[in-house]
Amino acid sequence: MTKTAEGTEIGVKSKKKVVILGSGFGGVNTYLNLHKLTHKDRLVEFTIVSDKNYFLFTPLIHEVATGTLVPEDVISPVRGNIDCCVTDFILDTVKCVDFKKNKVYLLNSEIEYDYLVIATGASVNFRNTPGAKEFTLPLKTLEDAILIKNKIIGLFEEREESKNKKQIKIAIVGGGPTGIEIATEISEFTDTLIPNYSIFKDKKSDIDIKILNASDNFLPNFSLRLKKEVFNLFRFGKSPISLILNARAKEVMKDRIILEKLDEESSSKERSVDFDIAIWAAGVSPNIPGGDFELTKSGRILIGHNLNIKGIENVFAIGDVADTDDNSLPQLAQTAVDESETCARNIYNSIIKKPAVPFVLRQKGLILSLGHNNAAISIGKNIFMGKMAWFLWRYFYLSQMFGKGSKTKILLNWILNEFSPRDISKI
Repeated sequence: MTKTAEGTEIGVKSKKKVVILGSGFGGVNTYLNLHKLTHKDRLVEFTIVSDKNYFLFTPLIHEVATGTLVPEDVISPVRGNIDCCVTDFILDTVKCVDFKKNKVYLLNSEIEYDYLVIATGASVNFRNTPGAKEFTLPLKTLEDAILIKNKIIGLFEEREESKNKKQIKIAIVGGGPTGIEIATEISEFTDTLIPNYSIFKDKKSDIDIKILNASDNFLPNFSLRLKKEVFNLFRFGKSPISLILNARAKEVMKDRIILEKLDEESSSKERSVDFDIAIWAAGVSPNIPGGDFELTKSGRILIGHNLNIKGIENVFAIGDVADTDDNSLPQLAQTAVDESETCARNIYNSIIKKPAVPFVLRQKGLILSLGHNNAAISIGKNIFMGKMAWFLWRYFYLSQMFGKGSKTKILLNWILNEFSPRDISKI
């Protein structure tokens, strides 16, 4: 028998093999938390599997899309953050999981596990909208952000070359945090672009940005008071942004979004919104590997309150890919970070023969960027807006980034941006 760092006696056995699928917030934080618990006693060997060899800080990719940050600022190499107790990092695609054999089958190999953590995240959900995948630009990956930036700059270049003074129209489908944040950033990005092109004179008349939200409930999870403040900011502010509610996309064409009628019984003409660039920010779908998973009504992996898959004690699922039967877990980075602590604790408790602990969702507050020097923070019924909220927003996300080098790069770029314009280079 041997004692762990916590004083618990356990049998001396070979190290437990913990396999983590995914290198996002849930996966990397599970490794970091469990490593803290097990490192001293060398109880665990980790294998991390991902189809990317970097961690992507998704809350800041809208700043890459609008020239505030460069792509390298929002990524951190996985191998640079998992340099201890990791048996292997495998750059591969997960095919399926066999719970009976305790095996994960990859595109090019297979691996066994004692404990498995599924943190494979989510991808863009076009909601089976005809034309959406073909004619809109999603904002979920680093490549998406670079493409959006290039498209915006390319459109300005085309207008300048052809001397076309027609108003630039940008439509954003989805009034959640991603839609709101990318809209405000694009609005300010055009402030930097316009002076460099002779045919554009005034942002208010030259640029039109429309956010289309399917219902009247935009910014879900945020307080009603904050929603009103944001709505009034667009309605009465000087920006070219307008927020259109009850505007569900029915079909996307090459240069037009067809909206569903407000009333199917109405004989009024079909509504539509023209665009030069359309961005899709209307939700995500979980990346579920193959396997015998029970799913929730929303299509996510069903988990118990201990975060393990129901009936399978050694397999856990966290982050965007999983939910409980009451659909209580929001698909937010902060949820995945919080879940990783409980997931790591329950794996450790299982190893040392202690009971599992339930996950408790702690709503610490919600943060929303509203452009340079402006943000909104919602904590319970209280909201804070303006420059101080913006500083807190930046401090919070900077603290969440992995790696001192990555944090330093972001901080330096943010400081430089206070004294220099955004980058308008087309990559």
